[in-house]
Amino acid sequence: DNKQGDTEFEFDLTSNEIHFKDIFTYKGKNYVPDEYRNEDIKDLKLHGRISMHYDSTLHSADFTITEAHGQLKLHPLRLHSFHGKVHLEQGEVRITEFAGSIGNNDFTMSGTWHLGNSTVPHQLRFQSQRFHVNELITWNPPQDTARVDHDAGYNLFAQPFPNLSLKVRINELTFNKYHLKNITGGITVRENHFVTMDKMQFQAADGLVEISGYFNGSNPAKVYLNPDIKLQRVDLDQLFFKFDNFGQDQLVSDNVHGLLTGRVTGKVLLHTDFTPIIHASDLQMDVMIENGRLDNFAPMRAMSAYFGDKNLDRIRFDTLENRFTFKKGQLSFPNMTVNSSLGYLEIAGSQSVDLQMDYFVRVPLKIVGRAAFNKLFSRNPREISREQEDELIIRDPQRRTRFINIRILGTPDDYKISLQKNKDVKAGVQFQRTDDFLFDNIESEFEKQ
Repeated sequence: DNKQGDTEFEFDLTSNEIHFKDIFTYKGKNYVPDEYRNEDIKDLKLHGRISMHYDSTLHSADFTITEAHGQLKLHPLRLHSFHGKVHLEQGEVRITEFAGSIGNNDFTMSGTWHLGNSTVPHQLRFQSQRFHVNELITWNPPQDTARVDHDAGYNLFAQPFPNLSLKVRINELTFNKYHLKNITGGITVRENHFVTMDKMQFQAADGLVEISGYFNGSNPAKVYLNPDIKLQRVDLDQLFFKFDNFGQDQLVSDNVHGLLTGRVTGKVLLHTDFTPIIHASDLQMDVMIENGRLDNFAPMRAMSAYFGDKNLDRIRFDTLENRFTFKKGQLSFPNMTVNSSLGYLEIAGSQSVDLQMDYFVRVPLKIVGRAAFNKLFSRNPREISREQEDELIIRDPQRRTRFINIRILGTPDDYKISLQKNKDVKAGVQFQRTDDFLFDNIESEFEKQ
């Protein structure tokens, strides 16, 4: 038959209960993620209309939802405020402002999906005022002492990838312990398992973070991240970053506090759950910490003989700048000057992922001399409060300073302190800030849109 013209009808669908496993199972395979496979929707109400345009055959169709609401059974979440339009024409699906709310989470999606042509990239845009992943997915954090197998779970890179360009804009995102705001940027996914991030920005820990770079998942067993990560004035006390240290989870920033501005580039090997395998990574890290403080660092407490009545449990410093390199499981940095509450110090050295330290510390002779004088003449040292805040001592670059050279070898729990010069310092190796250090000030793209 030669069909011409338009057909349109409205519909209402109501159901006391719908089982996901009955709808989304095809030829014995359930296509719903494990957590939702046995989920049910109760008290479902759906209203919409279908419009079809014929030109000899079906030329195009529109599926419009004007109302949809219900209640999930296993996850105590209410579905409400669903609406939007899907247009199908010539092998192309166009989504226009498809939106809804699941519990306290909302979303809006628009874009184009190409059917039967995998070479043309799909285009999607995802927006949300609030997206609380912990509300949608059950998260059971492991015990602190537990050894975690980060490769035991679902491997995203073992699955087929589409060609997809995704734009995101999320006002607020919560996932596990992470709380991010004003997220914006682009993600490009390719069939060869490359995922590229284009200026993904978000606010976290009272600072601004910008991530570019790509994931290389061409070998699902060895997924690499080649990052260019910029952190601008991030509060280290709020920064939660987990990495895998030979099978044991570690957190950064237990001892160091302050505002971090930094840039991380290089190559990072990842576990299946995206936890970085730090000992298999090769990184360069430009770091600046302002208004800093070092708390409860055991090797510094062991140097009390050199610092007299200074509080070694709470060491303040003004600004720390250096370029750190991480290679073959070892972090190293050249000699740098730090104005601190102990005095102006020079520090260089390295530390491996098994916490083996090799630090060189240069202490001004007059500071050591003052401590030795007090000890020599049996002055009783006053009791030092762990909360004592000593004043910063700033180095005068115009004055010549003589130093005592100290070397610290071992781990934070088992170390030795000796008098020994740093050969690199004697050879003139010193951190010098160059034009390629860090980056120009970045502004939030979210606020420009």
